[in-house]
Amino acid sequence: MNSRFADHVTSVAFHLTMSKSMIVVLVSVANKRHATGKQSLRLVGLVDTSVSTARRLEERGLLHAPNPEWPGRYELTRAGELVVELLREAGLVQSVEETFQNAS
Repeated sequence: MNSRFADHVTSVAFHLTMSKSMIVVLVSVANKRHATGKQSLRLVGLVDTSVSTARRLEERGLLHAPNPEWPGRYELTRAGELVVELLREAGLVQSVEETFQNAS
């Protein structure tokens, strides 16, 4: 069990919200783009906030940094993989991929 994810989504019932920036970063990591920086988000018309988008995903238990000596390199957790599949069902993965293709 991913305790960070469980703590985040079950504090009241089951609730998970994600900003557009968070969706872009999560899908990018899933696609091995590692687009977690401000410039990658600007490429698709979004901005990062003062709290790093990737950090917010890590706090929700959707990303983790396997090597603390290589900051900024993230991988999906099992919960992150499942959320990407839900985003795919909602058509959001395809939307992010098309946005990156059009911006390149």
